[in-house]
Amino acid sequence: MANYDFKDKVMVVTGGSGALGPAVMDKLAAAGAKVLAPSRKPPEKEPPGPEEVNLLMDAQDEQSVKSFFEEVLAKEGRVDGLVNLIGGFAMGDPVASLPLELFEQQLDLNLKSAFLVTKYALQAMSGPEGGKIVHVASRAAVDKGANSFPYSVSKLGILRLVEAAAAENRGKNININAVMPSIIDSPANREAMPEANFEKWPKPEQIARVIAFLVSDEAELISGAAIPVYGKA
Repeated sequence: MANYDFKDKVMVVTGGSGALGPAVMDKLAAAGAKVLAPSRKPPEKEPPGPEEVNLLMDAQDEQSVKSFFEEVLAKEGRVDGLVNLIGGFAMGDPVASLPLELFEQQLDLNLKSAFLVTKYALQAMSGPEGGKIVHVASRAAVDKGANSFPYSVSKLGILRLVEAAAAENRGKNININAVMPSIIDSPANREAMPEANFEKWPKPEQIARVIAFLVSDEAELISGAAIPVYGKA
């Protein structure tokens, strides 16, 4: 198993309260990173002190995202990595009867948030040290998307975001990539599909290892890629 040294690195993990969050944050922290995981809800602890970063951020609100990354830079002096785990799946109707509200909700949740955190992470990484950005897309991005068009197109948009941002930042020591899981082995997914073969699903710890590689110096030649992490399915 690869051992990475993220000592003195500041890694932002958005969407850390989801199924992948604990595994990703544990993996980065175990390698020495300072992990900052903002949330829309106030943390259940004392308010941050004057030298601490306020971990409140609404990833669908541009000013909130901008303020968060500015505060990280002001108090930590650097942003070395962004791992964006924000996302949510909603099964829908066929396109002919699809509610506009569901379409917009999925675009806002999955794609608008990815765009905003990427925009301001890139600004925070504009110095010579650069940084690494990893998004979690989905296998659905490259499937046909029947009855899940809003979700699949929002995840496909993340792949184009990664490609565009990577192309725009070539030569700047900034790497932007995505991983594409299939169905992640989580309690919620097991409950939703009790008859499925869970052994074939990728585990959070397995996906976290791929993400850790992509934010490490070992992945310096990889940018603009979408890495399938489908498990055994």
